[in-house]
Amino acid sequence: MSKTIEPSWWPKNPYPQDVFTMTDAQYAEAIPDHDLRTAISGYNGRHFWDIAAQAVYDALLSDDLRERLAALCHDQWSGWGVYQFSIGVFNGDGTWTMPAWAVRRWLRQMNTSYAELSEEERDSDRKEADKFIKLIGGEQ
Repeated sequence: MSKTIEPSWWPKNPYPQDVFTMTDAQYAEAIPDHDLRTAISGYNGRHFWDIAAQAVYDALLSDDLRERLAALCHDQWSGWGVYQFSIGVFNGDGTWTMPAWAVRRWLRQMNTSYAELSEEERDSDRKEADKFIKLIGGEQ
C-alpha cells in the first residue's frame, strides 16, 4: 500500500512511533489473551476514529478551505461563461445569440444523468472534479 501524501491541513498523528515505541509483538506479549487484545484494539480504534473524523471535519469546515473552494467554483463558472460568449454572437441591441448546436447539446446534457453521458462527457466532468480533489488535497 502506498503512503498517501497528506495535505497541510490533515491532522498529524498524535501517537508517533518514536514516542510510543511499542511494537505489535510487544503488545501481544503485554496482553496475551487474544480476545481481550481484540476488545482493547477495537475500543481504541473506535475512539481514535471519532477523534480523527472530527479533526478532518473541522479541517473541511475551515474558512480558508471554504474560500479556496469558492474561488475554484467562481473560476469554473467564469471559464464556462467566457467559453459560452466566445461561441455566440453579440447583437446590435446588446443581446447575445447562442448557436443552435450549443442549445441542442447543452439541453441534452442538462437532461441526461451523469451515468448516461458519453465517456468523453464524463471525462470532462472528471477533469473538473479533479480540480476539487487537488485543492482539498492541498495543491493550489
